[in-house]
Amino acid sequence: MNEWGSNYAGHFLLEAKNKGYAVSEAMLSRWTEFQISASRRWQRRVSGVQRWERFDDDYTQAYRLYTLSLAGKPDIAGMNRLREYKDMYAQSAYLLAAAYAQAGKPEAAREITAASWKTDWSYDWCGYTYGSNLRDKALILETYTALGDAVRSQALVEYLCTEMGSENGWYW
Repeated sequence: MNEWGSNYAGHFLLEAKNKGYAVSEAMLSRWTEFQISASRRWQRRVSGVQRWERFDDDYTQAYRLYTLSLAGKPDIAGMNRLREYKDMYAQSAYLLAAAYAQAGKPEAAREITAASWKTDWSYDWCGYTYGSNLRDKALILETYTALGDAVRSQALVEYLCTEMGSENGWYW
C-alpha cells in the first residue's frame, strides 16, 4: 500500500463527485474511514530518519489531512499535532494550511502561511510522494485559492502556465 496513492485516489474521487460524476458513497465512506484511522495512527518518526523520509512522512500526513477536510471530515486534532512541528518543509506546511482553510479555520491557515518554513527541499528522485517542484507549486496554489489570496494565486498560476508551456520545462 502507498499512503500518498491513497490520498491521491481519494482526492480524485472527491473532485469527480464535486463535478457531478457518479462516485460510490460506500467507497468514499470506506476511504474516509481509512484516512481518519491512518491520520490518528500517524506519528512523526523522531530518530534515525533520513531527510527524504521526514519530507515524505510530513507531506503525506498533510495531504491526508487536506483530503479529509475536502471530504468534510477534518481531523483538527491531527492538524494541530502536525502544526506543532516547526521544522516542516514549506510544502507540508502549505498543504496543512489548505486543510485548515477547507475546515473553516482561515486564521490558522494564514498563520501557517505567514510563518517561516524549511525551503531547501529539491527532488533527487520523486520519492514516495511521486513529487516534483512543479507539482508542489500546484498544491501551494490550492492553499492560496482556499484562502482567497488572488494576488499570490495569480502569480503562481502565471508561473505554472509558463513552466508547463516551456519546451525546456518539466512537462516535456
